[in-house]
Amino acid sequence: MTLMWWMHRRVDRDQLPPGRVVVQFDHTRPVRMSIWMVFERGDVSVCLQYPGFETDVLVTAGTPDLSAVFNGLERWDRAVAAGAIEVAGPPRLNRALPTWFLWSPFA
Repeated sequence: MTLMWWMHRRVDRDQLPPGRVVVQFDHTRPVRMSIWMVFERGDVSVCLQYPGFETDVLVTAGTPDLSAVFNGLERWDRAVAAGAIEVAGPPRLNRALPTWFLWSPFA
């Protein structure tokens, strides 16, 4: 969950699409859990329970794999290509999603 709060603080609000986009992050390890980020009007919320809006993009990954990307140890595109991170949703949102976050200064 700490990772999601860190990601929440590293959102590039200028890159967010208009309207509401709900991204569900299904963490597969070390603990299975779902966390949602709701992007709306240039703001982002982290929800530990279903937020009541349909999921637009589903990201499935192990927490260590997602952490490696956001800590600059791995690139998003490489992690997706390797299958460490799976992204399901409309292609335009799938392509745009990694641009919504400010990468670690170490990336």
